[in-house]
Parts: sequence; structure tokens; C-alpha cells
Amino acid sequence: MTEKSTFASKEEELIHLLSTITPVQRLTQLSNGVAPTDAQLKALTSLEKDNRLPTPVINVLIEYVMLKTDVKFSPVIAEKLGGHLARLRISTAKEAMVLFQKQHRMFQGWLVGSRKTSVMA
Repeated sequence: MTEKSTFASKEEELIHLLSTITPVQRLTQLSNGVAPTDAQLKALTSLEKDNRLPTPVINVLIEYVMLKTDVKFSPVIAEKLGGHLARLRISTAKEAMVLFQKQHRMFQGWLVGSRKTSVMA
């Protein structure tokens, strides 16, 4: 017998997970059980303390950085994106997900545009 999910969508399930796990736990999960380095821990602390980002937002940022950098968590990239999220006053996992999805689409548009330009040249 299969267990019926209490979530309406995979996105809701992910948001729930990102809201109930610590950033260190999420980074460790995404790193196949390898504990974060000292530099990565410092970046996570900075995101929380200096940028005052809530845990779910930090976890979305971790997911995004890992997806965009071939499963490498760069503290420098994370801190720059964290500052961006803080300036935009992003406070929920959903808001962070929407922002990163929008930025991804915009970047993909730039890539397509630059390919068209280089083909025409």
C-alpha cells in the first residue's frame, strides 16, 4: 500500500522540506553526505546573521547555487546572491524560488539572443 502525500504538488513538498531542515543539513544532503567546509559554514552563517535571511530562503539559495554550479557550493557566489536576496527583502522559500526561476529564464533568453547574434555575424 502506498502512502498518500499530504502535499498538493512537488513544489509544496519541496517548500515544506526547505522550511524544516537547516542549511547545514541541506548542503550536506546535496553533497552526498559530505560535511560542509569551514568556508562554506562561514558563508551559511553570514547569510543568516549578516544578511538576516530566513532558513527556507537560505535553503533555496543553496539549491540554486548547487544546480547552477555543477553541485559545487561556492561561498562567494552564495554570499553575493544572499546580499541580492536581502536587498530585495525576500523572506519566503516561494519568493526565492520565483525570483531564481525568473532570473534563470532571463539568462536563458540572453543565451538564445547571443547565439542568434553570433550566428548572424
